[in-house]
Amino acid sequence: MRKVLQAGLLVAVLGLAGFPALAGDEEAFDVAKHYTVKVRARVELPFFGDHRGTYHGAGFVVDTQRGWILTNAHVVARSPSVVHVSFRGGEYIPATKLYVDPVIDLAVLEIPAKSRPARLQAATLDCSQMPAIGHVVGAFGHPWNLSYTGTRGIISGITSKFAGMLEMLQTDAPINPGNSGGPLISLKSGKVVGINTAVRRGSQNTNFAVPMVHACHILTLLRQGKDPSPPELGMAFVLDIDEANRLVVARVYKGANGASVPRAPRLDPIAEGANGPSLARTPRLDPIADGPTAGDVLREGDVIRSVNSDGAVENKGQLIHRLRGRLKNTMLHIERDKQKMDVRVSLRPVVSTPARGGIHVSGALFAAMPWVEMREVMDKHMGLMVHYIEPGSAADAQQIRPMDMLLSVDGQPAPDIDTLHRLLTEAEKANRPARIKLLRLSDIENNFFVYVERPMPVTGLRRITGGNGPSS
Repeated sequence: MRKVLQAGLLVAVLGLAGFPALAGDEEAFDVAKHYTVKVRARVELPFFGDHRGTYHGAGFVVDTQRGWILTNAHVVARSPSVVHVSFRGGEYIPATKLYVDPVIDLAVLEIPAKSRPARLQAATLDCSQMPAIGHVVGAFGHPWNLSYTGTRGIISGITSKFAGMLEMLQTDAPINPGNSGGPLISLKSGKVVGINTAVRRGSQNTNFAVPMVHACHILTLLRQGKDPSPPELGMAFVLDIDEANRLVVARVYKGANGASVPRAPRLDPIAEGANGPSLARTPRLDPIADGPTAGDVLREGDVIRSVNSDGAVENKGQLIHRLRGRLKNTMLHIERDKQKMDVRVSLRPVVSTPARGGIHVSGALFAAMPWVEMREVMDKHMGLMVHYIEPGSAADAQQIRPMDMLLSVDGQPAPDIDTLHRLLTEAEKANRPARIKLLRLSDIENNFFVYVERPMPVTGLRRITGGNGPSS
């Protein structure tokens, strides 16, 4: 018994010996205080996936000359938002959304030169490689409004299954509301290896971060004046539960390239909401270069092996990462019916639903349907959806609901923003309600969908513009 107790005590002592923070940990967290900021964003008119109100999170400086700050997209919102940041001990100052990625949960903010602190310090980034499993890291941010707080853990894994498409760093370093957008720091090198992003609710210390390998690539393209937007692939892929490291095409959406909007990744937010009135700068849609699109040359069952011979592609996240900045006349190396071949494609950048704009009328916000998969099986005249209903508005009084899909206005199809605006303008000029026909996911047993018709007064009609600038 004595020997057993001694052995147990030895294990306990050894376990404790490796756990306490090292001097390097203290130095890394102390340095992080100088480049980490608080981020606050306010949203008045939220698109799908965002919420009305004020969000709080973290960010960190990545470029002192340009005044760039890196954070999560869900901290500053994909919807129009007013954003402010504050440095340790300072007041909140305005910031502009320079770039918000419509796929990966990442945003780049810009601070005006006149508002920057005199001694702006940037984080040192590890852009070279993914950290190894077991690598000791620290999450830094403002959890539960506890400012400039660090927690310690390890890299638990790298997964492409979280959110269905993104390569994410998995860590057991505790992450809580307020950590979103803050740095995940290597406690060995002091370099930032990821952006604290999400927590798996109901789990014990299963947290996720956007890898700096991906974020650095976006920053490099922005510095070069190139569009870092991900590609509009116009296809879906087989979910490989066995992790065979094969990217297999499951479905090609004909004619969808450059026109559809992908499903936004569902990341469990770890910060309370963000959002407000100007959109991020939206990359210009360049015309497709001469050559076939992905939908023209790829088929179901094709296995995508690499892009321009730039290393193997094992998942959708890697494919998107390698296609950024090189969408025109790109060579894909594929395998079809066990035969290797090269195909050349041209792609357009993804444009987020908020960047495409919307219609705000009678307290309802109509914008593009965010699910290309659903649009494939729905009526060809459908393309718009209710994203938000203001409580107490005329639309609310008519029991119009978020996620209602628009079929017609006054008996005429309204598949796009221009058509909807025209039909509502006609009703407004005639001083009459517009008869809205909607398709709704049913809460009635044995009914998947129900049809809803409502006479909606046309008040406060306005277009919400995409790209730069406020709503108009």
